[in-house]
Amino acid sequence: FMHRNKGYTLFELVLVMAIISVLFTLATVSFLPLQSKVDNKKMIESIIQHVAYAQELALTENKYSFLISDPVNQTYKLLVRDPLTGGLRRGSLWYENSIVDEDIDISNYTETLSFGDSDTIIFNPWGLLDSSDDIIIETDENKLIVSGVTGNVSIQN
Repeated sequence: FMHRNKGYTLFELVLVMAIISVLFTLATVSFLPLQSKVDNKKMIESIIQHVAYAQELALTENKYSFLISDPVNQTYKLLVRDPLTGGLRRGSLWYENSIVDEDIDISNYTETLSFGDSDTIIFNPWGLLDSSDDIIIETDENKLIVSGVTGNVSIQN
């Protein structure tokens, strides 16, 4: 009598691959909303780090540092001013795994961005906020509070 080779037919392999593809597609689609939350969290953490960096820069270089937002374009930038000469220069920020000297564009993550009433956060050469009032950084889903004088940042949902 004939011995049949043990193995799977082409039809069985194609059927299993089709089932795995459908399951993978369903899993990927179900995680997409979570990705937007991850991206939003990365953006918020980046802003917090940049506020802290602006404060450190002012303190270590004994200069004024400015984080200035552009609410229309959802961007912000860092400027540094020497108190003796008054000259302004653009500061570099670490963003998305590279050091950039241009405006930080977060329009992919938020439609709302403001840095308080004047859209500017100023740290003096002692690393303190130039204003004693709290500055509220607003995005679509979060409010960050930069505490007056100390510059400590906290998140309010």
